[in-house]
Order: sequence, then structure tokens, then C-alpha cells
Amino acid sequence: MLGAIVAVAAGLRFYGLANQSLWGDEIASVFLAGSSLSESLGRVQLDVHPPLYFYLLSLWSGLFGNSEFALRMPSVLAGILAVPLTYRVGRRLFGERAGLAAAVLLCVSTVEIYYSQEVRSYAFLVLGGLLSMDALTAGWASGRRRYFVYYVLVTTGLLYVHYFGFLLLLAQAAGLGLVWLTAPRTPEGVREKFAFPLGAAAVALGAIALLFLPWIPVLQAQFQSTGSSFWIEEVKSLTPLRTLAIFASFQQPPWGWLVPWSQIAW
Repeated sequence: MLGAIVAVAAGLRFYGLANQSLWGDEIASVFLAGSSLSESLGRVQLDVHPPLYFYLLSLWSGLFGNSEFALRMPSVLAGILAVPLTYRVGRRLFGERAGLAAAVLLCVSTVEIYYSQEVRSYAFLVLGGLLSMDALTAGWASGRRRYFVYYVLVTTGLLYVHYFGFLLLLAQAAGLGLVWLTAPRTPEGVREKFAFPLGAAAVALGAIALLFLPWIPVLQAQFQSTGSSFWIEEVKSLTPLRTLAIFASFQQPPWGWLVPWSQIAW
């Protein structure tokens, strides 16, 4: 069943991949990627994103060219890989049926399909977040050291792909703390059902901070540049509801709030 879900996900993400030419943001990604890693680094520092996706795009385009199909392929592959990863994390946390249901929802998500066909870093943000959750839940279940190393590497990569990775990191820290506080204690004072040692988690977070430290000066400069003028609109009272509706794969404008009944039923 999972194989069928992944096959459908691949079909939806490959369908019409090169039908449209690159638009402004995609062209910006190609520009930031540059023709070499050193050129890419210099250009990314003038943007508002971390560099890893543009490094990968630079290497990829050097091998496969700059056609629409070739440039969008990394995002397609990231979008496809996200589906079985969603299943694995869901199965580990909530069971087989929950994992399959989560994989189906990600498979047909219009937002996920859209960004899996775009020359931007968002598909890799999803993939990196899932890899981070996969490492965290595996370490949680077993307590083995190799999962801590896996967690440090993929979570650091996530932060170098997109700054929204910090939001996931905060959520993970809050979740671990909540589980640790609510877990029952044995008569010896040891908390049960919590194999992820907090000491090891603290070391992992410290390692991630050290690995991200070289980029902090660039991050500060980028934040200062967005303080004076930026394209994102001011947050209003209905903005959170509208954002949730979009991420739930409801129709975006021009439909507005006239959501089709088929999607409400789904």
C-alpha cells in the first residue's frame, strides 16, 4: 500500500513539471545558486535565506543543466521522499494506520505538490523537518548514540536550508520537555518510557548550535536588511485562519472562503 501511495505521489509531482517557464522566485534561486560554490556564497549573503539549498542547486545544475525540468527535479525528489518518511514517523509515533493516513494526506496535499515542483527550498524544508523528526523519534525509542549523530547532522542541515527549521527545533524541545515532565517515575526515581536521555539531547542541541555558529553573522545582517523593507504583508486577525486553510489544501483565491464541499468532506 505504501508503494502505491509513493507511486501516486511521484505521478502527481512529475505531472506537468516543465509546462510553465521559470517565474521570478525560481529565477532568483538560479541566480543565487551561481556557477560555483564561492559565487553562490557571495550572492546568498545578500538574500534572506541560508545557503545549503543553493549549494545543492549549483551542483545539480552543473551536472544536469538549467532546463525547467532539470532545475525542478531536486524539489520533486525531495517531495517524493517526504511521503515514505511521513509514513515512518507516523507509524513510529501512532501506529501503522496513522502512518499510512499521514502519507496519503501528504501525497495529495496541493501545497506540497506545488512546492515540490518549484525551484525553491521549501520541499527541502519539509524533507529536512521529517528527517529531523525521524532521527528524534528513533533516538527516543532506542536511546542509541548513532541516532543522536543522525539528529545533529540532519537538523543542522535543516537550519542551513531554511530558517523556519528553528520553529521545529523549538517544538521538539518543548515536546521532549513535556513528555519528560509527564512520564511516571519508578520507585527508584527514574522516569519510565523515556529512552531519550535529556543530557544527550542537550549535547545534541549544543552541537547543532556550534555547527550553525559560523552563519550567525550573516543571519544578523539578513535580519537587519529585512527590518527596513520587506515584501511579506502585515499579519492581520484572519491571517492565521487563512494560512491554515491554505495548508489544509483548500482552494486559494479567487475562491477565497468559498471552499468546495468535496474538500470539506475530505
